[in-house]
Amino acid sequence: MRKILLNLIFLFAITGMAQEFRISKFEENLFSLAAVTSNVKDLNGDVCALLRFSVRDDQFEIEPNLGVVQMEIKSGEIWLYVPYQTKQLTIKHPKLGVLRDYVIPVKLQQKQDYDVEIEITNEDFLRAKRKVFFNVGAGFNIMSITGPSVSLGFNFGKHLIEGGLVFGMAKAKNVSVYQTDNGAYWGTYDYNAIRYYFRYGYEIPVRKFLITPQIGAAINSISGSEVGRPTDGDLFSKTNSASVTVGCRFSLCLGKLIRIQLTPEYDVGIKKDKGLEIIQDADSKIKSWTSGFNINAGIIVHF
Repeated sequence: MRKILLNLIFLFAITGMAQEFRISKFEENLFSLAAVTSNVKDLNGDVCALLRFSVRDDQFEIEPNLGVVQMEIKSGEIWLYVPYQTKQLTIKHPKLGVLRDYVIPVKLQQKQDYDVEIEITNEDFLRAKRKVFFNVGAGFNIMSITGPSVSLGFNFGKHLIEGGLVFGMAKAKNVSVYQTDNGAYWGTYDYNAIRYYFRYGYEIPVRKFLITPQIGAAINSISGSEVGRPTDGDLFSKTNSASVTVGCRFSLCLGKLIRIQLTPEYDVGIKKDKGLEIIQDADSKIKSWTSGFNINAGIIVHF
């Protein structure tokens, strides 16, 4: 009794839904011999026809009007061996509705394979089924490094892997570099920075918002253009430093594709070379390019 009641509830639920899938292809496959080699026979001793359904969800229930002799579940497919006299199909899905009494557009033959494709038309359902999404972002950094940023990310469920660039606009100009041990003059340069970063985050949905704690690493490439240098001086035109970054992104979802984000983060310098130490001693602006507090604001396209 309980099973009958549950089946009735399921039937009423899916009957009230709009049908959000369709059969987009039903055609004979002349190159497959699966029905012949399997030799599955119906109750009359006749070899069955094979209907090979291509599906993007495993919750479809398919009911031929003469029943199913044998069913095989494969990756992305449902194989049904049916009597060749089968004329109609009823297809049910708990979230996408019912396609009732679909008339098979061809006359089935014994020992023959037929390819059938079920196309889901509910875009929200398809998006929820996807496991991988892409994110393209553009923003602007303030605080430690001021400048525009671009990013490319991949979502695996709630896991976010992201990489990007920050183009530093704040420059340290006319930095005179001296050799600290003997006071020798090396040259004068103008410096700016580009940051290359890689981060991992975990998305926590809160209504229309996403809160994404992040942790990652960054390489800060500091480049200088020479302003003045004696002929016997040493050239410090480029130096790199590494830092660990921790932060938390706050995103407002505007529809399915667009997100507005604000990401406070803090960088902790973990490695720098001798050239960077010399430049930092000469100008305090360089110190913030390795360690310090940042805020990035911008827009993300999620698809």
